[in-house]
Amino acid sequence: AAGAPLRPVPRRPVFRPPEHCTPPRPRQTEVEIAERLIGRSGRHLVELTLRYTPVMVASMLAGERPRLQVDSERSFVRVYAGDAQTRRRLITWPEPLRDDQALVVARVHGDLDLLRQEPGGEGWRKWKAAWHWFLNRGTREIWDAYVVRTTQQTLKFSQFCASAARAAEARCFDYTVRVGDIVKPSADGRALLQTGDVLRGAKRLTYGRCSNPWRQLTEMKLTEWPATLGPGMLELDGRFLARQGFPLVRITRQENQVVALAELASWAACWARMLLSIHLWSFRAPDPAPHRRAELLPSATPERLPVPRIEEIELEPPRHGVPVRLRLTRYAREGARPVALIHGYSASGTTFTHEALPKPLALHLYERGHDVWVLDLRTSAGMASARLPWHFEDAALADIPVAIARIRAVTQQPEVDVFAHCIGAVMLSTALLTHPTDLWKFDLVEPGGGGPRAKRYPDELRALRGGIGRIVLSQKAPTLVYSDANVLRAYFMRVLRQVILPEDYQFTVPTEAKGVGGGLLDRVLATIPYPDSEFRRENPFLPPWKRAPWAAFRHRMDALYARDFSLGNVESRTLRSIQDLFGPLNLDTVAQAIHFARCNTITDAAGRAIDTQGATLHDLWPRHGTLSIHGEDNGLADVATLDVFERQMQRAGVPLRVRRIAGYGHQDCLIGRHAERDVFVHISEFLEQRHDESESQLAVADPVERAGAQAG
Repeated sequence: AAGAPLRPVPRRPVFRPPEHCTPPRPRQTEVEIAERLIGRSGRHLVELTLRYTPVMVASMLAGERPRLQVDSERSFVRVYAGDAQTRRRLITWPEPLRDDQALVVARVHGDLDLLRQEPGGEGWRKWKAAWHWFLNRGTREIWDAYVVRTTQQTLKFSQFCASAARAAEARCFDYTVRVGDIVKPSADGRALLQTGDVLRGAKRLTYGRCSNPWRQLTEMKLTEWPATLGPGMLELDGRFLARQGFPLVRITRQENQVVALAELASWAACWARMLLSIHLWSFRAPDPAPHRRAELLPSATPERLPVPRIEEIELEPPRHGVPVRLRLTRYAREGARPVALIHGYSASGTTFTHEALPKPLALHLYERGHDVWVLDLRTSAGMASARLPWHFEDAALADIPVAIARIRAVTQQPEVDVFAHCIGAVMLSTALLTHPTDLWKFDLVEPGGGGPRAKRYPDELRALRGGIGRIVLSQKAPTLVYSDANVLRAYFMRVLRQVILPEDYQFTVPTEAKGVGGGLLDRVLATIPYPDSEFRRENPFLPPWKRAPWAAFRHRMDALYARDFSLGNVESRTLRSIQDLFGPLNLDTVAQAIHFARCNTITDAAGRAIDTQGATLHDLWPRHGTLSIHGEDNGLADVATLDVFERQMQRAGVPLRVRRIAGYGHQDCLIGRHAERDVFVHISEFLEQRHDESESQLAVADPVERAGAQAG
């Protein structure tokens, strides 16, 4: 054993130092925040575009209050004339034209102090918040809990005081903006802005009377301004964010997407916690609505109109067992000139006939001597096919041409006057501006829901232009401008629709939605911002038993349409029948309007614009006269639609008359308490003018004659 050979010892492994095998710390997520605020300052219009230098998300979550620095190279202020025409046309101007039209343009620098907490949250401010709760909702909740005992009250007084203390908290966003280099001085020599001028403003997040969290986060009140300007309120410009392609926040640096999304989710959770802590009382469950069967088609036995003749036309074979039909309801006046009434989307023929309306349009026209035909297209809320995923052009290129051909055949009249509202106006425009030889272009778009392609009617479409007399377009036109709120809503819906809204989303609140979790969507929708007068009507202080059972239905509508009607124009009995005026829809169908908001023109379902150029309008649009009416307070499509459409028709040499309806919104132009006085009379007068008048007599813009019905 002593002479045995020795085995060589293998080399021992050499380990790397720990610092060489430890993964590096992940890069922190960096974000860039941008916003544009616009509004009046004295007699002028101020547009403040602020881009902040990128910041780490972790720093926004730190204990110290974050302060954002304005990037002076990419931030600027523009000042415009403050007249109504400039404000109306501004939303259609691209960035270079904004520079040209601005009175002065200057670069700015400064900072934004985020989430400054106002001192004095305890004591009297707590009781002030409790008093605001009492005014906003307290009388009704106390009545329900302690008088009629319809709800069980488990909240202790100490818990209520704690909620009041949190609601009394006030968080401020303090803006300090200093004017830098003047890029474009005032042309008239007046120094509207000078280098060194200071603009200060604040957003204040707290609970109060008629307070709304989203308005508080998007409205900045000026607290200091140059002597050449004045006090005012600047609002977030949603149209700017949609055009830029990122909403407020954009990731500029990240370790990877998973880490970045996790950090953003943490940041969002902190904001949600703060928002809910302060505005918990704003997320109120809406008043329950009584269960009733909706009557969404014109009645066969009306009280004020004559008994109608009703006909249904089969348009194509049933889909999924659902018939695809067009319904014609005629209030006959033999020998009179026929007029066809076309409804909007998620609405039906009851828009023109319902007994709960003070004076429906069909009754007004019938009394004026017209042969009235009310259409219910395949997309009508009263038809079984309303829930199917149609494209708007499916009804435009079939239902409308077939309806006009049928009306002409029955009445033996060579022409039919047409009134078309909202999406009905879009469909009519699509039909008129589509040549039958171009129908193949629409077949390039995949049919909705993966079903068969919709049947087209080229012969009826070819005869459509020659079969239409006077045209009245309500609220929309071939070229259109959506409201700022709707443009931003369209941008978010394009990305988040499948996440936010359920696939079976409808306006009627589901009866199975029980408890806080079941009614969460409707609690969130209860915070949709409305004018204070509308908030008070939805949330009456006295008497304590008064309720607004229609409010949740309206909130669900406005989640898609921004603000479908001005509440002050609508009678209570009309609101009680709101389920008869609006109804079933398909989210895939309504999503086509996202393209309208993006392109400022009508499009097909794939987003390809329908040709609305001057040459096409000149060749295809009927020449017997067109009237376009629009509510000035329309929250869905901006009244600037009239300006854009009028310029387009003037270039085409097509006669057009426009009328702005002061004090009215979108749907209340048809269902409002004084709609006959303020709207319908202009429609009937236009339709009843001699049809041999020259085109030049019609190519004018009517002034607004009435101040609207808000005061009434």
